[in-house]
Amino acid sequence: MHSPNFMQPPPDLIEGKEEYEVEAVINHRYYGHRHKLQYLIKWKDYPSSDNTWETVEDVHVDELVTGCTIDINPLKLLKNKAGTRNKKN
Repeated sequence: MHSPNFMQPPPDLIEGKEEYEVEAVINHRYYGHRHKLQYLIKWKDYPSSDNTWETVEDVHVDELVTGCTIDINPLKLLKNKAGTRNKKN
């Protein structure tokens, strides 16, 4: 049996820019040399295979993120990783 064909809806044009509707914020991460906050976005009316990582500056998801706890400090993560790496038995 074949999976359904997905028709991609056209983007909304807002002030001449293409915009897509966010269905959900699935996850978050700190990425790259500068540890930029990114969200894993589930786009409305698109299959999960089209989920993408987007920087916090590129998406407007404040109301979707309010229910999430994003209190991980990237510096704490680095210190913890460095601490566990340097431990010797």
